[in-house]
Amino acid sequence: MSHESIADLEYRGRDNLESNVVRAIWDFLRRHDNLIRMETAVRLDRTPLEALSAQLIFEFGTNINLQIAKQMIGRMVRQIMQALGYEIERKSLRITRPCLFSAGATYRRKGQARNRSIRNAPSRTWLEGKGDPFNRWVDAQVRGPDGKPDVDLMEDLASRYGVKCPPRAAMRGEMRLYIGILLRPRVPSSEYRTSIPMRGGRR
Repeated sequence: MSHESIADLEYRGRDNLESNVVRAIWDFLRRHDNLIRMETAVRLDRTPLEALSAQLIFEFGTNINLQIAKQMIGRMVRQIMQALGYEIERKSLRITRPCLFSAGATYRRKGQARNRSIRNAPSRTWLEGKGDPFNRWVDAQVRGPDGKPDVDLMEDLASRYGVKCPPRAAMRGEMRLYIGILLRPRVPSSEYRTSIPMRGGRR
């Protein structure tokens, strides 16, 4: 399957995340630039998840670090790589550089000889201060004194732009991911490129 055909590929998974979140991440992964990142990682004997990490955080903010979201991304990447003609070489390669993921599958072209030179090594994590200006703007308004997303602040910000939050039973990280995806097309770029709001929505 070509990169152009991937645009018509439907995700086959079933996940316990809001459908808007699933669709936004699936559309993001199928972008041409991200397909190139994934295939480049394969040529370098790395996992595609490592190549996607920084862009995922930039696009969706640090709450993409939810375990349920990362597991879904792994399944999505596997489906895309298989559609592009790859098969899994190793199910879990430890990632040594600062990354959203601690490990991920590696791939090879179907019929290609297995590369036995890959080694595992200890992993590290990094997230603090990541994300594009939009996500940093949202975080500055919805994080409470403990540094975590606050439900009341998220509901207040969402309501200002006509976005309905998911039920309060949802995890706070999932709610932050959800409202970020829905707010992005509604918030004028002038809001987050020319101001630095303080926590709680005050400027």
